[in-house]
Amino acid sequence: MQKKQLNYKKYFSIALILFVSGLLSCTAGQKISSVSSLGKDDVLLVGKVILEPPLNPSEYYKKINTVQGKAGCIYLYCSNKLTQIDNLEIGFKEVTNSIEAENSQTFFVKFKNQPLYFYYTFIMMGLDSEYQPMYVYLPAGWVANIQPGDKAIYIGTIKYTRDEFFRITKVEIINEFDSVSKEYYQKYGTAIPLKQSLLKSM
Repeated sequence: MQKKQLNYKKYFSIALILFVSGLLSCTAGQKISSVSSLGKDDVLLVGKVILEPPLNPSEYYKKINTVQGKAGCIYLYCSNKLTQIDNLEIGFKEVTNSIEAENSQTFFVKFKNQPLYFYYTFIMMGLDSEYQPMYVYLPAGWVANIQPGDKAIYIGTIKYTRDEFFRITKVEIINEFDSVSKEYYQKYGTAIPLKQSLLKSM
């Protein structure tokens, strides 16, 4: 009887791909270089996050970049499912299913054409003495009312104002459609018009 030797590396790789795919299937937006890559059920979300005043270089460790976040980046954790959040967990799943944004820079992210709920925002500041990620949480609680047929929508500019103790003193959804739409058309052309649909409270 001939013995069959299993390729453990192969099966481990397949298991890992399936595991990661399961995590990504929830929401996971993608950055795209052309609107031609938008499928029938896809929509391009356009927006911006502003933290005022911005992070001082001394407040975070710039060179840290892990699967649990990149230091200094702003993450908008979102999901297509409306559910109750019992705790503010952050791990690979939450980072992967977030929009990663640079402060005051417009983001362009592809999602499935479904309503999108924004639960909380976080910024990775660095690692503690046990090499565990340290985060700052920012409030959210909005929904992007994506409609069937939407292909590119501007959801607004989220502006967080903080004090010297990093307490958030004001949260605003600002309409910068005119300036952002110019940036959109310069980047992607005029084949797909950009629609304005600002975030609403849940």
